[in-house]
Amino acid sequence: MNYKGSCHCGQVSFEVEGGLEQAMECNCSHCSRKGYLLWFVPGAQFKLLTPEAEMATYTFNKHVIQHHFCVKCGCAPFASGKDRSGAAMAAVNVRCLEGVDLSSVKRMAVDGRSFCCTAVSAANAGIQLRSGAWQARAALRKRRSGAISKNNSKTKVVVFCRWRKSGLPVKCPAMSYAQMRDGARLHYLSFGRGPDTCVLLHGFAMNAAMWVPFVAPLAHRVRFVIPDLRGFGRSHWLPLHQRSILDQHADDLHDLLLALNLDKVHLGGLSMGACTALQYQRRYGFERIRAYLHMDQSPCVLNGADWRHGLLGEHQEAQLGAWAEVLAELESYRGTAYGKLPRRLRKTMWLWLDQFISYAFHHRGLRIIGGLSRHEMLIRRVAPIANWPVYLDCLRSYLEDDYDWRPSLPRMQTPMTVLIGLQSRMYPAEGQLRIADYVPHARLVPIDNCGHVIPFEAPRVFLRELGRFLEPAAALPRARRGRIAAASHSAA
Repeated sequence: MNYKGSCHCGQVSFEVEGGLEQAMECNCSHCSRKGYLLWFVPGAQFKLLTPEAEMATYTFNKHVIQHHFCVKCGCAPFASGKDRSGAAMAAVNVRCLEGVDLSSVKRMAVDGRSFCCTAVSAANAGIQLRSGAWQARAALRKRRSGAISKNNSKTKVVVFCRWRKSGLPVKCPAMSYAQMRDGARLHYLSFGRGPDTCVLLHGFAMNAAMWVPFVAPLAHRVRFVIPDLRGFGRSHWLPLHQRSILDQHADDLHDLLLALNLDKVHLGGLSMGACTALQYQRRYGFERIRAYLHMDQSPCVLNGADWRHGLLGEHQEAQLGAWAEVLAELESYRGTAYGKLPRRLRKTMWLWLDQFISYAFHHRGLRIIGGLSRHEMLIRRVAPIANWPVYLDCLRSYLEDDYDWRPSLPRMQTPMTVLIGLQSRMYPAEGQLRIADYVPHARLVPIDNCGHVIPFEAPRVFLRELGRFLEPAAALPRARRGRIAAASHSAA
């Protein structure tokens, strides 16, 4: 189909040929200010009908896309550039096309503000890289040898844009959304390459991006799909339609697998993510799951007469009683904007979160860092507050709902690996070791000198076990595998 477009005054006009199926709605600093709805087409399908002298051009950031605008009315109807293969491309602003019903155009949300995935500060290096950890270390060696100037004090970033193995490029994590049964759009990261897919579920007060630095070394052989669970990360705004938050997360996981047509995937979950996986197994079974990686989670959350290894172990009754009081006090303010909450209650909420996080770490340094969560201005950068009642819903769900998977675990036929932090204060190791009573074929991996958040406290052991879990889909480079094995052996 042939479309005609122009700026507001008509001094810049053009034609474009193609099928307008969807447009990209980007939230970067440029597109959000101009309200762009962009339709990308090959350069051969775009024809400028007016002289180029009638336009001016603006570029920013990497200066690879030329954003053209009319010198008379200022309207920006299109941009031009090249794709990765070097072919000419045009980005047409759909709002400037004639006769297009914008309500009928499917919109694809793109998170341009963090377009190059998870960034890691590298101020001390004073360099900018577009590769993984191996190239970072090489650049640091050049810095020490004087090959890179030390005078550049500007903070740069290290980004995992591409991992190259055997000369094959891997795309950086793409920000995408999947529609759930209630119409909500769940955010997820998707990156890596290979025939096998691994879905990873994060813990409470975390988000999908936390996994990226830990799994990046395997992205050359495995595709990773990592959702932001409802209420967290970029899915923070989504409302809950289930009283039990784990029922909601299990339903969302099921809908995500269906939406992406994923079958026989590797599934991994840490803490609340592991709870979600067990709830999914109880509600839907593991027919779509090839293998399951379970990380530091007890098979039963609440203590009882026959179980003393639930959340917080022997400290459960005292702590949950105190947290129930906090819940009751904050519950009366549900529906109130966070900024209108009494300052005392806001401080109380963050102190509760600080107490909870203090149980997550074993190493003193990490506990000190976790203690910063009591400071509102710091923790708000990690835990969004626009939908703050979701944190109350999580706490209430743990206090009241039936999170005992001991009856459903014996139905587990899928290969299962269990990573256990032997010094975990969140869930005592004794209870996690009991998983073998319910799933005899489970492979237990006790990790010494490690607490609850295993990827952070034992990253080398975690990477080794993740690679083994994904075999034969992925195998670490031989030299790196030897270093990890030696390090884990010395740690034990």
